[in-house]
Amino acid sequence: YGKIRNVYFLSIGKSVPMLQKVEATMKSLGIPAFVLDAVHILHGDFGAITDKDLVIAVSKSGHTSELNTTLSYLKSQNIEFWYMTMAKPSDEVVANLVPPDRRIDLPICLELDALSRVPTVSPIVFQIVFDVLALYASGHINGLDAQGFLKNHPGGDIGKFLRTI
Repeated sequence: YGKIRNVYFLSIGKSVPMLQKVEATMKSLGIPAFVLDAVHILHGDFGAITDKDLVIAVSKSGHTSELNTTLSYLKSQNIEFWYMTMAKPSDEVVANLVPPDRRIDLPICLELDALSRVPTVSPIVFQIVFDVLALYASGHINGLDAQGFLKNHPGGDIGKFLRTI
């Protein structure tokens, strides 16, 4: 993480609001983070990304065409990216797009609807994994302590608590 300027989270549809929560957590922990929608990035938002940034894409199935088109373009531009997915590691679409050392393969989970298609459980699983990664990066890599967290989060109950320790 030390050489990375910004972290961009990339997805489409209902995953975007989930990533906005992850973005807020990362910023609160001192990690510059931003959310990009795969539809918008194909129409100009690539201008925000440099070769000093990291893009982390999220897709449950790994078959979202707009997202995979974006990842192909990132690959052609030598932009570092990781892919978090619940697709099978042997899935040809994902395997051809992203090398195994750049994938975070999560177990497939069932959604709550009768067809297991409405994203109800999977966004929560993605969010928990991202929160763990954010805490790891802020504590182990950035060395964030209580005073650093207070600097990033002076308001509310968290700020009040941190001023007492």
